[in-house]
Amino acid sequence: MPPIFSTILDDTVAYAKWKPSGNGMPGIMSCGKITVETLETAKRDLRIFLTNNRKLAPSDYVERCLNVWEDPQISNWIEQNRDEFTKLDFNKFFTVLRDRVLEHDWQDSTFRKMRAVRMPESLNTSISDLAVQLLVLNNLLQGTPRFQSEENLKIMLIDAMDTGLRESCNKEIEDHAANLSHGIHLKDFDAFTKAMQVLDNSRHRQLLMARSAGGSLVLSGRLPPLTTNECRLLGDNEGCFKCRSFFVKCHTSSAEHKFPLPVGTGYKELTTADVESACKLRGPPVDSNKRARTGPIATVGTLNETEDDDVVASIMPSAVLGDGTDSEEEI
Repeated sequence: MPPIFSTILDDTVAYAKWKPSGNGMPGIMSCGKITVETLETAKRDLRIFLTNNRKLAPSDYVERCLNVWEDPQISNWIEQNRDEFTKLDFNKFFTVLRDRVLEHDWQDSTFRKMRAVRMPESLNTSISDLAVQLLVLNNLLQGTPRFQSEENLKIMLIDAMDTGLRESCNKEIEDHAANLSHGIHLKDFDAFTKAMQVLDNSRHRQLLMARSAGGSLVLSGRLPPLTTNECRLLGDNEGCFKCRSFFVKCHTSSAEHKFPLPVGTGYKELTTADVESACKLRGPPVDSNKRARTGPIATVGTLNETEDDDVVASIMPSAVLGDGTDSEEEI
């Protein structure tokens, strides 16, 4: 899992560091500019230290937190208000401290970090990891106008998904439109995340299988098998499972194809963006005497195939048509 806090620090600024201590000492915050992440780390460690000390009453927690600040400006401010601070509970004290020591725009800055959370292209981060990043950042905003509801967290998580997982999410919503108790429809962020993790796990299994089965295929110039999402896109958009193009009349068993057959080298998985591109090339609907313009989407080789406009398209389930590899049997 990547670091939850990924603040980009200015090399010209001296930042404070939280240094946990042992031997019965709570820790020390060094001099320098304090970020919201550093302050949250100190708050977490101090809470653990204080709650583990059974001799301390909760009313004494703040008293033990007042002497951990090395910065003279902070320590002097605390000393001037010590009597007032000792009357506060732990959370209220850190709220007051936060408003005093952090930059004035820290709320907006933290919110922008939430909006910037994204699934990496390598897909080595699970959707649950992204959800944790959003929750931790949102927790920093608790008690502020920037704190996000669970519904807004769901929207942010969907925005953070890669194209493939977002398409799977939309498909899951359609498939379970009548079942409003399904996790994909629930407002509860945790339930929604679990439903998305099921889809993410399925996607990762498919990728592993494709890489395992397709690694040698790609090296030899052969195509990897079609994924479940590719089969759905081709089936829903008049596609051919052999040449892997949309809005064409040819199909898997056709002797000739509208476009050259794709090759494994440099092949990229088909997405809705490819469907949209093919749709634009196709142009507006025309009468039956005019042929619509289409375009090849998958990476193609140099094979020269002739066109056969008399072939009638017959899109069938991928289980019947095969996965689009060179080794599939013609029907």
